[in-house]
Amino acid sequence: MDRLSIAPGGRPPRMIDLSKLTSPAWGGLITLTLLTGCTSDTDQDLKATSGNAVRDPVSVAEPSLPSRDIEELIESLSSDDELVRHEAIDELRRIGLIPAHFGSRLAPLLANADQGVARFVVESLGQMDSGVVTLVMPYLTHSLADVRQRAAEVMGLIGHGAEPVIPALVEVLSQDPAWSVREQSAQALGVMGRPAIHRLGEVLRSGDRQARQAAALAMEAAGAEAKIALPLLVQALLDKDAGVRSNIAVVLGNIGPEARIAVPLLRKLLDDENVDVRLEAAYALGQIELVPAASPTRE
Repeated sequence: MDRLSIAPGGRPPRMIDLSKLTSPAWGGLITLTLLTGCTSDTDQDLKATSGNAVRDPVSVAEPSLPSRDIEELIESLSSDDELVRHEAIDELRRIGLIPAHFGSRLAPLLANADQGVARFVVESLGQMDSGVVTLVMPYLTHSLADVRQRAAEVMGLIGHGAEPVIPALVEVLSQDPAWSVREQSAQALGVMGRPAIHRLGEVLRSGDRQARQAAALAMEAAGAEAKIALPLLVQALLDKDAGVRSNIAVVLGNIGPEARIAVPLLRKLLDDENVDVRLEAAYALGQIELVPAASPTRE
């Protein structure tokens, strides 16, 4: 293995592995600037070209991997060897944003059994544009709950660009047998703004208790934007499920003074049989009226 020893200014030699610097991953393009020990007043030419890099004795050009190499690394994510898979993840993370045209190669890996691979794929797809939505959508109905949850998370990371998938996410939120999937779908819908909020308002009137709970969570994730569904939110304070009442109180508190229409019902909830409902009602009143509300009873 070729190695270069640099011993500027009488310092102990430092060894640089040249084979790494000339590996294919660097595209065969190396910029090596040796600066240490070359900053005396007589080295004006070199100092003029070094600029701010003088603090870094060895400066190497940032790599730009060809698509072929990225594709090979993605293929390595499916290796039977765990070490190979995780080394591929590390290399792909070093590259940074994966180009969107690799979405079709990454989407199937949402079903990968390796949690590390799956997490990397979720993050990578979530940083791509809305073009990957159609690639990820089929995984919302995958047989494994973990895969469905990952697909919902990707939609949430894409955000407003995933608006075409709102109907599918609402269906998952309303019907999925796994609460974790419903909860992740709620988080995704919450960041999609008005188009999702209108659909969530319909779910709040559902006969399915878990669907209403998930819709309330999504409204909470939507923050102050949920105010466009204010009449439905006030009505939901009367829900027979304590979890729904509690979450809706939080939503109204997040909206703030614009939710003043809910104050009479929130005051009644200070005497609710459920302690969480009482506490969240007090929180909401404090946010809406901008003054401390009467302390709820804890018993």
